[in-house]
Amino acid sequence: MRVRDDPDLNLARSELEKDELGFVIVKAQRVVVSSRDHGIGDLITAAEELRRDRVSAAALADRIAGQAALMVGCWAAIRALHAGLISEAALEEARRRGLPVTFRRRVPRIMNRQRSGPCPFELATSQAIEQGLTLDEIVVRLREGLGAMSWAPASDRPLP
Repeated sequence: MRVRDDPDLNLARSELEKDELGFVIVKAQRVVVSSRDHGIGDLITAAEELRRDRVSAAALADRIAGQAALMVGCWAAIRALHAGLISEAALEEARRRGLPVTFRRRVPRIMNRQRSGPCPFELATSQAIEQGLTLDEIVVRLREGLGAMSWAPASDRPLP
């Protein structure tokens, strides 16, 4: 089946756009989880729930999909991804992993919320990939970074 003909991915994309969500995960034509949050925290929580409940091969539609979101999705064993906005690095990593992807817009990099520099989660993920860390290790690093970001000032601090 071509990725554009994937009913789960089409439903996820439709729900994402219709309800202006941060992300939507669909399995067997049923929305499994969704969030209005545009950060990585809710996606990590959803991925943990999917793994705990042994839900795999779901479709993920994410408003902003950089390498961090992609790797969390891979950790949750998604089978297809749609991104409203995707970074070139995330698209390349998806291709390297054989993960089918559709997207609306591709950008060179995902920026931080202040648009003053790269997203710290993207930097941390890129470094982790370069270091050869496993998906488990990458998600741990991202989760630890969420704690660091909760006390960080408006200017994003680098992650561990």
